Amino acid sequence: MEQLAELFYQTVHSVNGKDYSTEQLNAWANGKVDLQEWNRSFLEHYTIVAVENDRIVGSIPKFV
Repeated sequence: MEQLAELFYQTVHSVNGKDYSTEQLNAWANGKVDLQEWNRSFLEHYTIVAVENDRIVGSIPKFV
């Protein structure tokens, strides 16, 4: 979960940094997530996690 949370934070702040203010980016991804809640959500939904060289490089939750 820690890796997924860090990947989400870094993706939001790097990919979207040119289009949104720091305040908007922090509202979207402030780096403080409830890891237990994230884990519960990932387990309740079909989630694809991409791993390369033992490192998580992407994820896609599928809400069905």
